[in-house]
Amino acid sequence: PYALSEQMMDAALERLTRHDGGRLFLFMHLMDPHYPYDAATTKGSELNRYVAEAGLCSKGIGRLVQGLKEQGLWQRTILIVGADHGEGLNKHGIPRHNIGLYEEIARVPLLVRVPGVPGRQVDTPVTLLDLGPTILDLFGLPTPGSFMGQSLVPFLRGESPELTRPIVSSALFNANALYAFPHKIIHDREKGTVEVYDLVDDPDERDNLAEERGDELRGRLETFMSVHAVERRGK
Repeated sequence: PYALSEQMMDAALERLTRHDGGRLFLFMHLMDPHYPYDAATTKGSELNRYVAEAGLCSKGIGRLVQGLKEQGLWQRTILIVGADHGEGLNKHGIPRHNIGLYEEIARVPLLVRVPGVPGRQVDTPVTLLDLGPTILDLFGLPTPGSFMGQSLVPFLRGESPELTRPIVSSALFNANALYAFPHKIIHDREKGTVEVYDLVDDPDERDNLAEERGDELRGRLETFMSVHAVERRGK
C-alpha cells in the first residue's frame, strides 16, 4: 500500500527536470524496510530480508545522486538521510517497533552531506527533533520558539557544541525513555516497569541498573513528560 524507493525516486527525478533554478526542498519517506520484509526478496530470515530492503533504499538514493549530478545540481545540494525508527527483530522479544524503546528501535542513522564541508563522524548523540532547526538554519531561517530541537550546523563547521536540550523517545501504550548519557531510562507505565542501562558498558541493554539509578532518572523523565503534556482545552 506504500510507494517504495523506486517509485519515490522516479517522482523526485521527474520533479528535478522541471526545476527552475531557485531554491527547492524535497522530502521523501522511503518505506522499503518494513514488515512483512518482502520488497527485496521473500527468501531468508527476517533480518536478511530487512537488510535487503535497506539496500533498495541505498540503490534509490544512488539514483537520486546520479540524477543531481547529471543536471549539474549536486554541488549545490544538501542531502540528509535519516530514519524514523529501527526494528526490534526479537532482540528483546519485540518483533517490530512502536511498542519498544531499546536501541535497535530507537537508534537510527543520520547522514548530512553539505557541498564543500569535509566529512566527519560525530559521536555526540542527537535527536530527530534537531532536524527541523538544522534545515531551517541551513536555509538561513530562524527556528520557531515552539521547536524543541537544536541546530546541528555547528557540527558542520567542525565544531563540537554542547547541546542542552534533552533527548526523549516515546512509544505506544504509555512508554517513554530519557537519555542521560551514558545512561538511559525506559519507563513503561503500561507494564509498570523501569529499566536503566549504561549504553557504554552495556550497549545491548541487558543489565538493568534501575535499583541504582532508577529513582533519580525517573524523576527527571516524569518532570519532562509533565511539562510537555498535551493540554486539550474546551470541548
